[in-house]
Amino acid sequence: MTNQRRKQARAVEGDAMFVCDVPRSLADFLSLMSTERRLFGELALSNENAKRIFDFCPEFYSAIYDDTGAIVAYSSAFPLKSEHASDLISGVMTEPDLEPDMLIGAEGSIEKSKVYIGSVVVSDRFDPFTRSILLSSLLSWRVTQMTQLAVSRLSVFMVTVSEEGDRMVHFVGAKKLNDGANRKDGKSVYGRTITPGFIARASRSLERCANGRLVEMRFERCHKVLAGA
Repeated sequence: MTNQRRKQARAVEGDAMFVCDVPRSLADFLSLMSTERRLFGELALSNENAKRIFDFCPEFYSAIYDDTGAIVAYSSAFPLKSEHASDLISGVMTEPDLEPDMLIGAEGSIEKSKVYIGSVVVSDRFDPFTRSILLSSLLSWRVTQMTQLAVSRLSVFMVTVSEEGDRMVHFVGAKKLNDGANRKDGKSVYGRTITPGFIARASRSLERCANGRLVEMRFERCHKVLAGA
């Protein structure tokens, strides 16, 4: 991209170097999934199942774009019906087995689900400070999503296979729910209940991390389908 095109992209996006939003198009989403498959291989959703889930509810995903329009960070979170969450925690099924009919969308209560944190990924081409800002922005996007959906309590769980996953476990104070030796993917599962107090503390902490205007946060679409809009 030429300097002129970069300036034009900046003009469109504002002063921030990055923008956090729902993936803007199917092409962008498939690019995200290409990164997912490269990083996690058989542990990741197939493109077919991922596309079906994206069609079902795009805001299960969030993405951070740089000023060229490339996705440099992303996250995914899937609110599962109770029986499917139990199967995923026990290891009877794993992430590649997820399908849209296992998930809760606008037709159900998110609070009655257990949310599986699928991925939290930040490009390794940035310095540690920028990576921390981008990670904080992804987490802030999820906290705001919960707030806008008026979710007061929520059970979340995750499998750690990356540095970002380890940070997430540490940040939310998750406890081990099942050891990897008991699951067919060999990965341990961690979880906790998210409460109003946690959301308030997380919001204050994330605001301190992400208030440098490096990332423009766009929340207009973060709960459109989930809220039945």
